[in-house]
Amino acid sequence: MCELEEKECNIKREEANALRNDCQQELDKVLPLLAAAGEALDKIGRDDMVQLKSFTNPPPAAAIVMEGVCYTFNED
Repeated sequence: MCELEEKECNIKREEANALRNDCQQELDKVLPLLAAAGEALDKIGRDDMVQLKSFTNPPPAAAIVMEGVCYTFNED
């Protein structure tokens, strides 16, 4: 009985380790992108914001950037 439970636990542990490794690999891919996005946010200045405010219908790229900025600062 104990041997069977031990085998089942070992299988579950291996599955959990595989999942953890997959998650870590995905995280390793995303972290550099997050750092680059943070650096890009640091470069947004007052003039950039004034220009964005001047658009009555912003280009799609500007809308996407502003959506990201709002998400970053938890604004709706």
